[in-house]
Amino acid sequence: MKKETRHKLFIVALFCLMVCTTTLLHYKGMRLPKAPDAEDITKIIVEHTDYPGDTRKYVDTLSIDMAQGLLETLRYAAVRTPEDGEPVVKLTYVLDDGSEITVEANDKTVWWKGKTYAIYNTKTGQFVKKCARHFFEDPLDPYQEYREQYSTKE
Repeated sequence: MKKETRHKLFIVALFCLMVCTTTLLHYKGMRLPKAPDAEDITKIIVEHTDYPGDTRKYVDTLSIDMAQGLLETLRYAAVRTPEDGEPVVKLTYVLDDGSEITVEANDKTVWWKGKTYAIYNTKTGQFVKKCARHFFEDPLDPYQEYREQYSTKE
């Protein structure tokens, strides 16, 4: 195979990789970098501006798994500039070593580890709604009694 042909094939392959990557990022968004594993989290603290003065702490595995799962669903747009605004929800993850990681978000912006990102799907505001539903509003939660045994309010 000639050297020119190999270079052309390399350029075509590189172009295809760029198109696939751009398409993936455009349709799916990107995950937040270095999110903690559920096994490393000992407690979560949840605050919501629609419920002022109602800070909730959870240490049960169900709530920790839900909070970690919510963080995994939070995607950001890599090419959009984040908008200014105030956070609506704040989740603080307390890790095994005592350190804390905080994520704050509103319908359009997420604050994570000192950086601001534009939320990928701003039309629904799902992250904020799900945090309110899972930790503050769900009267039909079949695990409500279990969660109340292991949670505290401040």
